[in-house]
Amino acid sequence: MAIDKDHAATDGIMQTSQQTFDLDYRPDTYWPVSRSREQLLSRIKGQVRRQMAADALASGGVEALNVFLARESLPDAERRAWGQQHPWFMGGEYLPDLAASEVEIARLSLASVTHDQISIRARAAKNHIRIFVTDEHEMKYQPSHRRVQRPLSLRELIAFIETTNNAWADRALGMVWNLIRATYDEGCFDSPREAGEFVTVESAIYPELGPYYAHQVAQWVAREEARYEAEDAEGDEDTAQ
Repeated sequence: MAIDKDHAATDGIMQTSQQTFDLDYRPDTYWPVSRSREQLLSRIKGQVRRQMAADALASGGVEALNVFLARESLPDAERRAWGQQHPWFMGGEYLPDLAASEVEIARLSLASVTHDQISIRARAAKNHIRIFVTDEHEMKYQPSHRRVQRPLSLRELIAFIETTNNAWADRALGMVWNLIRATYDEGCFDSPREAGEFVTVESAIYPELGPYYAHQVAQWVAREEARYEAEDAEGDEDTAQ
């Protein structure tokens, strides 16, 4: 994986402007006998329901949950009624169901009109693990999957994200940066900050994945804003002359 010139990596530890990430972190398994609260919640497909379930657990424990929030997938009628309340409520609800042998290892959450979700999953096979990407629009991704013998390290997961592109991508920037940089360059956002807020990365298995991308995106936003400020100042000087 290419490391940005602003980063320094030593023995698997990446330091980015006073923030440290353990790129060599590797979970023992994707299918632990006892799953954490976050791993249990990650089986709920709908992003809004997942967040509501997390809030309910945090404030009132298991007793605060109801069947609607805790369900992995909604029946068609409930899903339609839920989505009619607000377009964002549809986010994630139309992802393919998780099979018993599958687990979501990471998710990209988009601030689109319908709050689209991209799910990175691991499927247990006879003698390997299949890592693949799926979304709510049956988009094709390249590579379509990766076979591994053990769970990915954080470094390997980041490399997978940054070398996987969907079919419409004109630039091979990876899933996160195609959604931010490529669309920003095409004029889809009014500012770098708006572009940076378009994608949120999360993982119930890799606790540092979300913070890693949040930091990477914040650095990109800062660089872009500084570049525009410099260009504006240069333009003002030219006008004055």
